[in-house]
Amino acid sequence: MRRAPIILTATIAGTAAVVSFNPRPQSLGPITEAALPAVSATQQRTKQTKQTTRSRPRPKTSKRDGIFMGATVPNQYGPVQVQVAISAGRIVDVRAIQLPSADGQSQEINASAAPQLKVQALQKQSAKVDGVSGATYTSDGYRASLQAALDRAHF
Repeated sequence: MRRAPIILTATIAGTAAVVSFNPRPQSLGPITEAALPAVSATQQRTKQTKQTTRSRPRPKTSKRDGIFMGATVPNQYGPVQVQVAISAGRIVDVRAIQLPSADGQSQEINASAAPQLKVQALQKQSAKVDGVSGATYTSDGYRASLQAALDRAHF
Protein backbone atom coordinates (compact mmCIF):
# COMPACT_ATOMS: atom_id res chain seq x y z
CA MET A 1 0.00 0.00 0.00
CA ARG A 2 1.45 3.30 -1.07
CA ARG A 3 1.03 6.38 1.16
CA ALA A 4 0.84 9.97 0.02
CA PRO A 5 3.78 12.19 1.00
CA ILE A 6 3.31 14.39 4.03
CA ILE A 7 4.09 18.07 3.64
CA LEU A 8 4.89 20.04 6.78
CA THR A 9 5.16 23.81 6.97
CA ALA A 10 6.94 25.54 9.84
CA THR A 11 8.04 29.09 10.57
CA ILE A 12 11.05 29.81 12.72
CA ALA A 13 12.40 33.31 13.26
CA GLY A 14 10.25 34.69 10.48
CA THR A 15 11.51 32.20 7.88
CA ALA A 16 9.03 29.70 6.46
CA ALA A 17 10.17 26.24 5.57
CA VAL A 18 8.35 23.48 3.77
CA VAL A 19 9.51 19.94 4.37
CA SER A 20 8.16 17.10 2.29
CA PHE A 21 8.87 13.47 2.96
CA ASN A 22 7.30 10.10 2.38
CA PRO A 23 7.45 8.39 5.75
CA ARG A 24 7.14 4.78 6.54
CA PRO A 25 5.05 4.00 9.62
CA GLN A 26 8.09 2.96 11.66
CA SER A 27 10.06 6.14 10.73
CA LEU A 28 7.60 8.69 12.10
CA GLY A 29 9.04 10.63 14.96
CA PRO A 30 9.36 14.17 16.27
CA ILE A 31 10.57 16.83 13.86
CA THR A 32 13.80 18.38 15.04
CA GLU A 33 15.30 21.77 14.20
CA ALA A 34 17.91 19.95 12.16
CA ALA A 35 15.18 19.14 9.63
CA LEU A 36 14.44 22.83 9.11
CA PRO A 37 16.61 25.33 7.22
CA ALA A 38 19.08 27.32 9.30
CA VAL A 39 18.22 30.92 10.16
CA SER A 40 20.94 33.32 9.20
CA ALA A 41 22.52 35.72 11.69
CA THR A 42 21.01 38.63 9.76
CA GLN A 43 17.52 37.20 10.14
CA GLN A 44 18.11 36.70 13.88
CA ARG A 45 19.30 40.31 14.31
CA THR A 46 16.28 41.58 12.34
CA LYS A 47 13.93 39.67 14.60
CA GLN A 48 15.68 40.94 17.74
CA THR A 49 15.55 44.52 16.44
CA LYS A 50 11.82 44.24 15.77
CA GLN A 51 11.20 42.84 19.24
CA THR A 52 13.32 45.56 20.87
CA THR A 53 11.56 48.28 18.89
CA ARG A 54 8.13 47.00 19.85
CA SER A 55 8.96 46.68 23.53
CA ARG A 56 10.42 50.18 23.88
CA PRO A 57 7.82 52.74 24.94
CA ARG A 58 7.45 55.65 22.59
CA PRO A 59 8.65 58.93 24.00
CA LYS A 60 5.84 61.27 24.89
CA THR A 61 6.00 64.70 23.37
CA SER A 62 6.24 67.15 26.22
CA LYS A 63 4.13 70.26 26.37
CA ARG A 64 6.13 73.38 25.73
CA ASP A 65 5.68 76.65 27.54
CA GLY A 66 5.44 79.84 25.53
CA ILE A 67 3.18 81.82 23.26
CA PHE A 68 1.94 80.10 20.14
CA MET A 69 0.12 81.60 17.19
CA GLY A 70 -2.78 79.76 15.63
CA ALA A 71 -3.56 79.58 11.94
CA THR A 72 -5.61 82.29 10.30
CA VAL A 73 -9.00 80.74 9.57
CA PRO A 74 -11.07 82.57 6.94
CA ASN A 75 -14.85 82.60 6.89
CA GLN A 76 -17.47 84.58 5.01
CA TYR A 77 -17.40 87.42 7.57
CA GLY A 78 -13.61 87.71 7.92
CA PRO A 79 -10.56 85.92 9.31
CA VAL A 80 -10.22 84.48 12.80
CA GLN A 81 -6.84 83.97 14.47
CA VAL A 82 -5.91 83.37 18.09
CA GLN A 83 -2.73 83.13 20.10
CA VAL A 84 -2.35 80.94 23.18
CA ALA A 85 -0.02 81.30 26.15
CA ILE A 86 1.04 78.11 27.92
CA SER A 87 2.84 78.02 31.25
CA ALA A 88 3.67 74.96 33.35
CA GLY A 89 1.77 72.79 30.88
CA ARG A 90 -1.49 74.76 31.24
CA ILE A 91 -3.31 77.23 29.02
CA VAL A 92 -3.05 80.53 30.89
CA ASP A 93 -4.25 82.97 28.23
CA VAL A 94 -5.95 83.03 24.86
CA ARG A 95 -6.07 86.20 22.79
CA ALA A 96 -8.05 86.86 19.66
CA ILE A 97 -5.59 88.40 17.20
CA GLN A 98 -8.09 88.68 14.35
CA LEU A 99 -11.87 88.53 14.42
CA PRO A 100 -14.39 89.38 11.71
CA SER A 101 -14.95 93.12 11.80
CA ALA A 102 -16.17 94.07 8.33
CA ASP A 103 -19.35 95.64 9.65
CA GLY A 104 -20.87 96.89 12.90
CA GLN A 105 -22.90 93.74 13.47
CA SER A 106 -19.80 91.51 13.23
CA GLN A 107 -17.95 93.79 15.65
CA GLU A 108 -20.85 93.66 18.13
CA ILE A 109 -21.19 89.86 17.92
CA ASN A 110 -17.47 89.27 18.31
CA ALA A 111 -17.11 91.75 21.18
CA SER A 112 -19.45 89.46 23.11
CA ALA A 113 -18.30 86.10 21.71
CA ALA A 114 -14.51 86.45 22.15
CA PRO A 115 -14.53 86.69 25.98
CA GLN A 116 -16.94 83.74 26.23
CA LEU A 117 -14.77 81.60 23.96
CA LYS A 118 -11.67 82.54 25.98
CA VAL A 119 -13.34 81.51 29.26
CA GLN A 120 -14.41 78.16 27.75
CA ALA A 121 -10.88 77.46 26.46
CA LEU A 122 -9.32 78.26 29.84
CA GLN A 123 -11.86 76.13 31.71
CA LYS A 124 -11.59 73.13 29.38
CA GLN A 125 -7.84 73.48 28.81
CA SER A 126 -8.40 72.55 25.18
CA ALA A 127 -9.81 73.78 21.90
CA LYS A 128 -13.02 71.81 22.48
CA VAL A 129 -15.04 74.92 23.22
CA ASP A 130 -18.83 74.75 22.89
CA GLY A 131 -19.06 77.94 20.89
CA VAL A 132 -21.34 80.92 21.28
CA SER A 133 -24.90 81.07 19.99
CA GLY A 134 -25.19 83.65 17.22
CA ALA A 135 -21.44 83.55 16.54
CA THR A 136 -21.16 80.20 14.81
CA TYR A 137 -18.60 81.22 12.19
CA THR A 138 -16.44 82.97 14.77
CA SER A 139 -16.72 79.99 17.15
CA ASP A 140 -15.70 77.53 14.42
CA GLY A 141 -12.74 79.67 13.36
CA TYR A 142 -11.72 80.22 17.00
CA ARG A 143 -11.72 76.45 17.64
CA ALA A 144 -9.67 75.72 14.51
CA SER A 145 -7.11 78.46 15.15
CA LEU A 146 -6.78 77.53 18.82
CA GLN A 147 -6.26 73.87 17.93
CA ALA A 148 -3.52 74.85 15.45
CA ALA A 149 -1.79 76.87 18.18
CA LEU A 150 -2.07 73.97 20.65
CA ASP A 151 -0.67 71.60 18.02
CA ARG A 152 2.36 73.86 17.63
CA ALA A 153 2.81 73.72 21.40
CA HIS A 154 2.47 69.92 21.40
CA PHE A 155 -0.40 70.42 23.84
